[in-house]
Amino acid sequence: MKARTKLFLFVLFAGLIMTIACFEDTMLLLGGRTVDLNNSEITDYEEGALATGSLYYPVGCMMTQETSSSIAFIPTGKVTKYIYLMCSVGHDKYDAYMNGDEELNDFYVVFSTYDKDLISKIDGLSAEWDAYLADEAAGAEIPATEIAFEGKLVPQPSEQEYTEARDEILTKWGFKPAEVATYMIEEGKVPEWVKYLFFGGIAAALIGLAGTVISAVSALRKKETVS
Repeated sequence: MKARTKLFLFVLFAGLIMTIACFEDTMLLLGGRTVDLNNSEITDYEEGALATGSLYYPVGCMMTQETSSSIAFIPTGKVTKYIYLMCSVGHDKYDAYMNGDEELNDFYVVFSTYDKDLISKIDGLSAEWDAYLADEAAGAEIPATEIAFEGKLVPQPSEQEYTEARDEILTKWGFKPAEVATYMIEEGKVPEWVKYLFFGGIAAALIGLAGTVISAVSALRKKETVS
């Protein structure tokens, strides 16, 4: 196989890898649907979308998972993912509920993040709620802290280890399946450059495919000429 053909094959497969790796996030960006945690219904969490909002009431950390991180299928190391159960309400809605101005109409969402700074903030917010609930009868003020985030809605893992651990903790905490959204929030802003990498991958794959075909046809003609 000639060096030129090898180069075109490399471009073809590199383009395919780029396209596949960026496909899901590109579809979310092009789809334009964004779900606001604090202004949404549980039925909004049944398909992929971008996600935004503020974390206000973390019920607790459900579990942690050590996973391998990668960029475009290239391994970058091990990371620990923290998986929380979050209430959908924000401070304003909860404050209005406490004042009797509106119904709470809350539901719960599984929320995951690798960000150590965010994890620290969520743990701090949990501590605020623990302190408030301990002194609620004494007239303590409700927590006012909110944590802004960006991310995307993804299906919850289907592996038995995850589903069993999730169902066990939800039962322990007294939650019914109907109270928890089907899709989970995976924290982390989806960058705009992903779609450019996606279309660049398509272009590279097409160039690689065309070059490979042309090289193959050229080699075949030369062989026939020699014969």
